[in-house]
Amino acid sequence: MECKINYANQEYVKKLEKNINKELKSIFKSKNNSSANSVLLNWGKENNYNDLEFDYVCNPAHGLNNIKNRLRMFKILKLNGIEIPPIKRIGETESGIARYKVEKVNTIRNYRVFVFQFNTVIMYRSNDNLVWLSQKPSKVNIKYFETAESENRETQKVAQLAQRAVYSLGLDFGSVWIGVTSSKKNIVLNVDSAPILNIKREKLFRQAIVSFIEQYNNDKLSTNPVLGADPEFMFKDNKGKMILASKYFSKNGSVGCDARTINRNKAKRPLGEIRPEPSSNPQQLLENIRNIMAEAVGVVNSNKVSWVAGSMPFKGYAIGGHIHFSNVKLNTPMVRVLDSYLALPLALIENPVTAKQRRPRYGFLGDVRTQFHGGFEYRTLSSWVVCPKISKAVLYLSHFLVKNYTKLKTNIYDSYNQQRLFYNVNRAELKSKFNILWDELEQIPGFLSVYNHIKIVPEMIEKDVIWDEKVDFIKSWNINSQKLVREAKSS
Repeated sequence: MECKINYANQEYVKKLEKNINKELKSIFKSKNNSSANSVLLNWGKENNYNDLEFDYVCNPAHGLNNIKNRLRMFKILKLNGIEIPPIKRIGETESGIARYKVEKVNTIRNYRVFVFQFNTVIMYRSNDNLVWLSQKPSKVNIKYFETAESENRETQKVAQLAQRAVYSLGLDFGSVWIGVTSSKKNIVLNVDSAPILNIKREKLFRQAIVSFIEQYNNDKLSTNPVLGADPEFMFKDNKGKMILASKYFSKNGSVGCDARTINRNKAKRPLGEIRPEPSSNPQQLLENIRNIMAEAVGVVNSNKVSWVAGSMPFKGYAIGGHIHFSNVKLNTPMVRVLDSYLALPLALIENPVTAKQRRPRYGFLGDVRTQFHGGFEYRTLSSWVVCPKISKAVLYLSHFLVKNYTKLKTNIYDSYNQQRLFYNVNRAELKSKFNILWDELEQIPGFLSVYNHIKIVPEMIEKDVIWDEKVDFIKSWNINSQKLVREAKSS
């Protein structure tokens, strides 16, 4: 096992490479792992090595290219729903190409966050009022103090934003400058793919990198993810008007209300959630979902109430089909596989109008949250409980992808134009990308064992069929509320 780093003029990065390889040698020698391969880190520099020679590349060439041009970088961030400085058109070139200028930004606090994948390595805060011009603040001598990610709600949001910015740009690590404005907006001001190290940061990056490489190689040998879910839904009456989920359910329970409220009134919660027991068996998780639905239908006990799912059953109310993964550790390549091989196929079978309205505020690429159980929640998908066959496909495909993510290498969101296909739901282009991804999936050992469970997805895509998020999905699950009530009374 070996780690190579492309870098320039950083003594501590040279030490980092040496120390990483020293630790890796010890780890893999003790494990006698003959399948361990090399990992490359592009520390702001590329082209010293051939990416294809490595099992995984952190900060691949396309990621570095995305931040070479500052306007290109900001376009990608904005596409992903991330706040950026104002950009003004200032004319055009002689050939007619538009010219733009990044406007100055006034900030009341500033952060510098060092990120490796979905981890905050270390972060600093400055309480100076600054004016950001181009890539640097107007003030030279800025005093930054180390701060903890967990210090308060602002530091938590800033850290999450930094991780999201790095991921959106196709990077694995970097340092991110974020400014807080007087209106409490967190704005990404700059991203550097070659973070400056010192003694402490070298140690912290080394720990994060070694942990990832060890995990990645362990996952190559075997993974057995445990799946959970909390797909959201809404109610409507016979006239198509919304019925609050809080009319029937409390906030807690196997079926409960989402935290969102109407006008901050905690008694008015429009969204419901199905919260089944997790399982390492997708079929068991599907049965757990169905059993909870059956209980919930008995509680509602009305044929005049329809259950609806999808992207946005009512205007302004985006809902999601969040999937929880445990017994695995969150990392960037795993999430990129979910974005490419799961989110893209679902984008081709969901309602394109409401899907486009839902993103990027909800369901952006790489939308994840770490969980208390050590796993993570993947939040990019809309609510897939529209029918049992689609639900089954989503669960089986999710399980298969995380189990085999180290074998899947295609990242179709490597540039602004490619990401825009997803956010704009360009069905023709996405369909051609899907065919490439599906061909690759079919080559993975074990694919035939799950094909019958997931074949509805390629069949719908081939026929250009999308799901209907206006219909009562409970009917497709073959759950009869009146029958359940009669059974309960007779028992």
